[in-house]
Amino acid sequence: MRLSSLSLFAASAAFETALAKTDLGETAPAPLRNANHVFNAIHSSMRQWGSSLNHNGMSFFLAAVPEGTQLYHGRSSNESVKGMEWLAFEPEHALVFARPRGPPPGKGKGPGRGGPGRRPPGQGPPPPGSESNSKSKGTHGWGKLPHGDGYRSDWDRPGWEKHHGADRQDPMAKRDLKARDDRDTEGGYLHTYRTKHTLSLLYIDGMSAGKTQKGTLDSTDAILLQVDANEHNAHMWDFERGQALCNLTRDEWGNRVDGFLRMEMGFEIILCDFEKHLDVDRITQTKGRNSNGRGPPGGFGDMTYYRAIASRFDGLGGDRVTVDYDDFITAFTYDVDLFNGSSLPRLANFTNETLAVMHNDVTQLVMSRPSPAYDRVPDTTDWQAVVDLVINRYSDRLEWFPSISDLDTLRAEAEALITPSIDYSNRSSAAEIERCATQYLPSSSSRSLSTAPVAAQAIYSVSHSICSTLVRMANATTFDSASSALNELVSYLQWSTWKRCRGCSPEEVCYIPIWPAGRKQDYENPQCQSSLPSNGNDSYWGGWGPGPRGGKKGDLEDDKYPPPPPYGPSPPPPYDGPYPPPPSPPLHGDFPPPPPPHPEHHGPRW
Repeated sequence: MRLSSLSLFAASAAFETALAKTDLGETAPAPLRNANHVFNAIHSSMRQWGSSLNHNGMSFFLAAVPEGTQLYHGRSSNESVKGMEWLAFEPEHALVFARPRGPPPGKGKGPGRGGPGRRPPGQGPPPPGSESNSKSKGTHGWGKLPHGDGYRSDWDRPGWEKHHGADRQDPMAKRDLKARDDRDTEGGYLHTYRTKHTLSLLYIDGMSAGKTQKGTLDSTDAILLQVDANEHNAHMWDFERGQALCNLTRDEWGNRVDGFLRMEMGFEIILCDFEKHLDVDRITQTKGRNSNGRGPPGGFGDMTYYRAIASRFDGLGGDRVTVDYDDFITAFTYDVDLFNGSSLPRLANFTNETLAVMHNDVTQLVMSRPSPAYDRVPDTTDWQAVVDLVINRYSDRLEWFPSISDLDTLRAEAEALITPSIDYSNRSSAAEIERCATQYLPSSSSRSLSTAPVAAQAIYSVSHSICSTLVRMANATTFDSASSALNELVSYLQWSTWKRCRGCSPEEVCYIPIWPAGRKQDYENPQCQSSLPSNGNDSYWGGWGPGPRGGKKGDLEDDKYPPPPPYGPSPPPPYDGPYPPPPSPPLHGDFPPPPPPHPEHHGPRW
């Protein structure tokens, strides 16, 4: 089942329009706006596969990492991290950055290279204590340090090598492979930490750590940091972005969020204070390069790394992260055109007022929900598990149906799927659709869908689309009408399961573009691979992926990066929305007093 992205988008929009005009019965609420995309966002949440396909995340979830969870950090130094840095869930991810310090100044050919004190050209984080340190050019500007005047940044400490700094900011920058010194043979260091307590995080979905111009950074920059999505430098400068996010949780949210959960080739956490939240488990030295210049496995073009990430296609496992699906913010439910004729959602070209509404809704979510770090979170419904029930029931069958070539078989198979909802002594299409659509919903949600969580509304709306289409197919009088109904449904659903490879051998992985690797053809038609193909001139990410491994073929184009802009345009106008402004950060302590009762909904009302 292979449809082009634009064809899927066009068919999806047409199907949603037709659905809105369908008589859903007296008890059915109006369809949720972009219900299929909300449904898919829930399904792909914290899963490498779906988040790689639906890489432009539009949603924000509260998440928690339990006490005692093991996390990893790679760097050139064996000194434990004290302030803000990056954590990986997989050691192979951290090993990419566990390497010696980059070439001395003058020998490297990429921005942000060099020793201590060296920063990206143009703008960059100023040294602590400089005048610009206290002047924010935006709401949470580049220049503000995340931990006050006493914070000692990595670039001021011995062994400086930011995990998302010099090596991280330009992991794909062109490097002089001959410009090495004796430190190359020493290797770097893999730091293993354990959480001291439950971490409270804001999960930014999609591939929100991918430094691309495809829209992967839109939700972070445009909504959270209020940067013009058309002007931000989407490629690097991630250390400054991390600083700005930590400024946000400190200045606006009273440190109710300890860090930010994102995904690139692996899930990671921007943690605002390592020393406060982590215990050092161990720090081990990694293998260095030998005299022939050959190093250990590890890197964006390494199959061992990709296999480790592919093992998380369906989730991190081990209950290492819990996500609150009862209440979240998603741009899909706002009255804005995210697609503008494209197959990918973007947050560009929206007014400051619109983005301010979304920003304030995220703030209200953070400030009004109990903090997971203090175990005050009430029981919630795992709506992702409910989404899984729907997909597991229908995915394979809907993928197989297009291969059926006669009407009788297609009608019989469609009826077989809805048979549990049929009372053959009293046939009623409306009743059958309603029973089918509410099959997996908790009774409390199905009784009052208009006030149910957004997740429940999305599940109902998508299930209703499936069930009503199956009823149409079961009652179709021509093969063309049944086939047309099926194609419209499949194009509307856009389930990531339909792009998964089948029959990969043990040494192979289903290869899909995950920044910074992958080709356009791998996105449209993922294939089983036993080694990672070269991007060549077909990079899905527009030339920002790794080149072939080995010798000069490992070099990348010597692109020049523009300096990062200041975070934030002029401050947005005061928000005149339905919620009170967030409380000011507390004068003492890290957490504000108990928040006011949480409103029933964020964003638009249904």
